[in-house]
Amino acid sequence: GTMPAPKPFQRGNSTSWDLQVDPSQLGVFITVKDQKGKEYAGTINRYAQIEVGGLPPALEEMELTVDIPGHFTVYKPFHVGYLDDNGNITAHWNPELEIEAAIPGDVNKDDVIDILDAIYLELNWGTNERRADINFDKMVDAKDMKYIQDHYLMKNQTASTTPEPKEIHEGKTLEDILTKLGLN
Repeated sequence: GTMPAPKPFQRGNSTSWDLQVDPSQLGVFITVKDQKGKEYAGTINRYAQIEVGGLPPALEEMELTVDIPGHFTVYKPFHVGYLDDNGNITAHWNPELEIEAAIPGDVNKDDVIDILDAIYLELNWGTNERRADINFDKMVDAKDMKYIQDHYLMKNQTASTTPEPKEIHEGKTLEDILTKLGLN
């Protein structure tokens, strides 16, 4: 399948990839896990096409995981096999999956965008820390914080379970962080 462009990497107002962005250089991790827990590594190329080789034909559901730094991890269940006319398990030649675009802002990868993500950005402010540099421009700054603000208190809809998002941590709120960083 092909991965749609997350917001920071979109061309204008479309869901197409900005031609200046090479998805294979973003630090994306792609895996497929079968029902027995075995993992198969995948790749993403310059054109955002995902490939995972060596999957066995099976009727059991497998799960694709697409993990982009600074974004919700996308989980997508799918099947590789089907029963042919003779009752034999047969692999799909090239199963195409509709994959959701990853939502930016989950820098700590806990499947919620909350105060803990804002704190992580604050701690890495002005650096090029990849997990905190949501838009991959080599600087953790207000543009990255805007993604947390835009998706604040959101839960990852593709995850099977998520914690409750936190608005306050050790007495600190998003408003406190924005004020300290001069963003209010």
